Amino acid sequence: AGLAAAIYAARAGLKPVVVAPPIGGQLQGKGVAVENFPGVNESTGPALVQLMQRQAAQFGAVFEQELVATVDLSSRPFTITTNDTSLSTHALVLATGADSRWLGVEGEEDF
Repeated sequence: AGLAAAIYAARAGLKPVVVAPPIGGQLQGKGVAVENFPGVNESTGPALVQLMQRQAAQFGAVFEQELVATVDLSSRPFTITTNDTSLSTHALVLATGADSRWLGVEGEEDF
């Protein structure tokens, strides 16, 4: 959702900044097979993420490979703080991703 928002925002002439860790943070970033994404018959999560990042960057999106430490929504512009930097913005899209919660049962990796 975050990369799709970055693509649409950049194409609209806005200047989106995607703050996300370089690896992980979303199920798509893991090595799972992707069979249910519109227009994609068969791919992997990392390949699809790479294509979306490239498309967003092509339209002007900027990527900060960091984790967000705090977000201050008490006044505008909003302030997003990472370990290394602070960003100000008038709009914010929160796409928190997902993470696997493994059960540790036999055959689990197969699905």
